[in-house]
Amino acid sequence: MKGYKKRESLIMFVICMFCIVINAQTELYVATNGNDANSGTIDSPLATMIGARDKARSTGIKTIYIRGGRYNFDTTCTLDSQDSGLTISGYQNEKVIFDGSQFIDADKFQLVTDGGMLAKLHAKAQGKVYSQLITDSGLKAILDKNTAQLSIDDKMATVARYPNIGFAHINVSTVSGETVNEEGTHDSPKGASFKLRENIDGAKWSSEINRVKKMHIKGYISADWLKENHPVNAVEADGTIRLRDGSRYGIKDGAAHVSRLFFYHLLCELDEPGEWYYDSTDSRLYLWPQTQLTSNSSIGVWAGPQRFEINDAQDIQIKKMTIQNLGAGNNGDAAINVKGSSKNILVAGVTFRYIAEPILSLNFLDDTRNCRATSCDFYDVPNNIRLYGGGITSTSVEYGNNIVENCHFTQVYSKDFYGKAVGIRGAGNIFRNNLIHNMNGQPLTHTGSDHIIELNEAFNIGIEEGDGGAFYTGGDIWSFGNVLRHNFIHHNMTVPGLLGKGGIHIDDVDAGDQIYENVFYKGGWASVKMNKAGGHSIRSNVMIEPYIGIRNNSNGLTSNYDTAMNYLTTDPTNTIKANYMGRMLKEIGVSGWQSGLTADNWPDRVENFWYLRYPKMKELYEALNTNNSLGGYATDFTDNMFYGVILREYTTSSLNLETITGTQNVTLDMFANPSSLNFKFKAPRPSYAPDIPFENIGLYSDEYRCALPDKNVYRQKVKQRFDGRPCHSSSASYDFNSINELLYYNSGEVVYKLAPCLGAVEEVGDDTYVLKAIGETCPDKGNG
Repeated sequence: MKGYKKRESLIMFVICMFCIVINAQTELYVATNGNDANSGTIDSPLATMIGARDKARSTGIKTIYIRGGRYNFDTTCTLDSQDSGLTISGYQNEKVIFDGSQFIDADKFQLVTDGGMLAKLHAKAQGKVYSQLITDSGLKAILDKNTAQLSIDDKMATVARYPNIGFAHINVSTVSGETVNEEGTHDSPKGASFKLRENIDGAKWSSEINRVKKMHIKGYISADWLKENHPVNAVEADGTIRLRDGSRYGIKDGAAHVSRLFFYHLLCELDEPGEWYYDSTDSRLYLWPQTQLTSNSSIGVWAGPQRFEINDAQDIQIKKMTIQNLGAGNNGDAAINVKGSSKNILVAGVTFRYIAEPILSLNFLDDTRNCRATSCDFYDVPNNIRLYGGGITSTSVEYGNNIVENCHFTQVYSKDFYGKAVGIRGAGNIFRNNLIHNMNGQPLTHTGSDHIIELNEAFNIGIEEGDGGAFYTGGDIWSFGNVLRHNFIHHNMTVPGLLGKGGIHIDDVDAGDQIYENVFYKGGWASVKMNKAGGHSIRSNVMIEPYIGIRNNSNGLTSNYDTAMNYLTTDPTNTIKANYMGRMLKEIGVSGWQSGLTADNWPDRVENFWYLRYPKMKELYEALNTNNSLGGYATDFTDNMFYGVILREYTTSSLNLETITGTQNVTLDMFANPSSLNFKFKAPRPSYAPDIPFENIGLYSDEYRCALPDKNVYRQKVKQRFDGRPCHSSSASYDFNSINELLYYNSGEVVYKLAPCLGAVEEVGDDTYVLKAIGETCPDKGNG
């Protein structure tokens, strides 16, 4: 009997333990109606991300689900080693927004009717513009920043500017008084005085800048490739403008074929819907809404800090959410900042939008490893991703193996953001299957070794810039082993009259890339643009309707080498770019490389590890040393294919340093469907044609993407937009009257229209777009 009771007790104990196990909480939930004092179950959710993190730490639970809705935040959620293994995700298909806005009460805006206030406005704005007195000191400080931004009903607004799109132009014959590359003060300006080609209301501008010195310019005023930002010091009633600071290279004698600029933070030019201005002299915010303001209107200043900072953690996943309206933090911080020794971090299905300087979208920093961003969308952000990780020593290469894949980078509302989709550095990182378009600047830059850049599509980029390239690298003669393959670069249109752009641009003696089996259609001034570059292998690329197929600039080969040798022998550790060999030896030289160093023996000071790893490196360095010249030594152009070349297939030096073999001419009927830019080779392929996986280039469908924009459709629309216009023309001139209309094409709207579930663009009719937000509710403000 006693044995029976013991067995019965044991059975009951096991049953109870089983019940405890199966009823143990394994997930936490956050909801807009939650409370951080709750248990965190789906029926008793928490309220904030920080509350959920702390509950996860105290309970050991490793999954946090965010229910649909909008979560306003003003505090960064930091994650470290104790949070390793944590997953933070939107719940199922519910739409989650983390919103860093500092909101302004829409009910307090009033139509401007006061005569004194109306006198400050543009004539078009009278009867259309509303204003509100701002009393919160923190909000006033944010709005007074040069980088301030705001959204109206989750649409990025534009700070009042002139002109509304593109640039005005300096009449260079009127320029005087500039001290080049010197910063001035209000009392002692160093910038140029000038007049514009366009007519402005000089008296109104003068009155405004005398009242509040907030006006700035952005533009390419001293070089085709450099966008500068300067305060305006004064404006005279006759339209004469004086900048406070000298430009980088000089407006009159610099490197700008045309000096272009726009003016912003200018109340008297608030002249169209969607514009705003903050007047710090009377703490008043002005805006011209695109639709009638109501009590439900959401007006948010981009004030949020980083959303997540991950430091020295591993195996953390952040998935299925939108992060928006950020603008506070240290220069270079990111909405999701991954740093320290963090590894195996996944960021998936996240939309990053409306993020102002100095914040980026996402950082995988130098010491991180095996981190991945996949199926994310980035729009209306000046700078997006730092894809760092890995590195080299004189005897080793350590891969970061950080990856950005299947992500979409564009601008939808922004009229002037300038920056990158990604900057890559370190060693052994991967950027693949991404879509980049409607972006200014050079959207992808890379430095370091052994990165893979593949299966990406880029078009309509570097819209307003001269020089540069869609994919750019420059200045490092030791950055061997990078692979650029199976990319599709198209409609890389040069600005008429300016220095031409490249599809892939290898600048300033950068060396050692492998560029193969890429497809270029209207790829710029040169599909592959090089500058005194050697050690490269450029093979089996398809170049359709290029101006020049492959160009290697040969200007200054000897003089630039002499300059490099002068630095090497007199100041070998100088970090100036022109010290090409000294900077190289600092990275990969033998121990004590400076001892006994001469202009004749520098190749011998490279650690042999590198010559064994990259035989072309030794071949290049010895050729440079033998010939006392820079240039395209140890470089081959092999089996490249051309159709419809405008000028020539190759432009190289008269010394014929590069080896050119196997060049082929192709015809359009070899491809699947050129009218929709499908350049897959038909079967059977010509014997010289590689099996480029064209159908796999760009975005692909996965668990995080609700839909894909149809590639055939948007590519055809882009092709139609630029039909009849060559990617570059030496005879084309810069037309001051039509240039702004010519350059700007909002392909961001076009592409998002084809995937409305992504929540950026909703179609109304055939050619009308309504831009909308993702999100459902707006709870009380100000939590973590």
